[in-house]
Amino acid sequence: MRKLMALILCLCLGAVPLAAQAAKLVGESSSWTAALGEVKPYSTDAQSNAAGLRQALDNDASTCWSYITWSSTGHDDVPEATFYFSGETISDIWVRAGNQASYDTYYNNAFPENIRVRIWRQNAWLDYTYALDDYFQPGVSNQDWQDGYQRLALPSPEQGVTRVEFFIFKWRNGNVSTYNVCVSDVLFTSQAAVAAPLPYPGESQPGYAGQDRSYGNGVEAALLMRMATRSGPSTNYDGLGSYFKEGDLVKVLTKAYDKRNGIWWVQTEFKYQGTPRRAYTGVKRVDVNLDLIPEETEICAATVNYSTYAYYGPGESYSRHKDMIPSGTTGVIYNIDNGFGQLEFQNGNNKRRVWIPMENLITQ
Repeated sequence: MRKLMALILCLCLGAVPLAAQAAKLVGESSSWTAALGEVKPYSTDAQSNAAGLRQALDNDASTCWSYITWSSTGHDDVPEATFYFSGETISDIWVRAGNQASYDTYYNNAFPENIRVRIWRQNAWLDYTYALDDYFQPGVSNQDWQDGYQRLALPSPEQGVTRVEFFIFKWRNGNVSTYNVCVSDVLFTSQAAVAAPLPYPGESQPGYAGQDRSYGNGVEAALLMRMATRSGPSTNYDGLGSYFKEGDLVKVLTKAYDKRNGIWWVQTEFKYQGTPRRAYTGVKRVDVNLDLIPEETEICAATVNYSTYAYYGPGESYSRHKDMIPSGTTGVIYNIDNGFGQLEFQNGNNKRRVWIPMENLITQ
């Protein structure tokens, strides 16, 4: 399933914005995206096979951009593909992933499973990381699939875009050309698809469209004092204990405003006895610039569909809570990451937040 796994806001004061240029556009028009306002880049570049990247902008499934994975480190900060713009607004990105000339070429070549998309706006960028659905289904047509394209939905339209970078850091090997990663086509649109998302192929969770909605990799920060923690962003949530001392480092992931007490809280990640945990603490305890930290928002309501284990973070590698969350528990999801939802619910006199596998939740 396609998952939006990360969102980071990074201010890079040293970066130089690209000047707007009235240059010749790359690529041909696409009829089905006309109503969504197709936005074409005026130039492209690639870490490998730069000339071939233009074939990913011709809306032709019989051609593709490809590169050999060992020619790219996959985890460095050099993008595999770059698309240049002149300050347009982009709401969605559509990717026809894999070599979609035929069923055989699709599975014989490597497929880009995970793509980090970096959107530049003058001297700042936003990162979104997606896991692509590995399906050859050129005939499927809905608001999230068109002619083999998958929709990479952005949380909100990005205005003043000067370039978009793709970082491909995980792939499915091909049956014949094992390391030849292919992308048939890429489209950018200025208007988002308007209908509610439909379930993706193989997706059975009602209300959950398969997209992660987390907030990125976080910012490392030093503690200003011993860190008292809660399961959520106020003293109304369960306490999770106190950790470390002044000067120790933690990762700050998100921020949330406590209206009752008029203070900011931050979600942190750290290791305790060798196992990762996430917990909230008041910002007074952490030396961090809040302008660099994304603010949490409510995603959707959810109900636990059967009793389940809960974790201190998005995955079974995180510490597990001692008690199980009973079937029928209702609450609100604030993060979706790695196939886990961060569920907030009432727990006696206090609120509580825990991480639960999305397969154990019914969302509304």
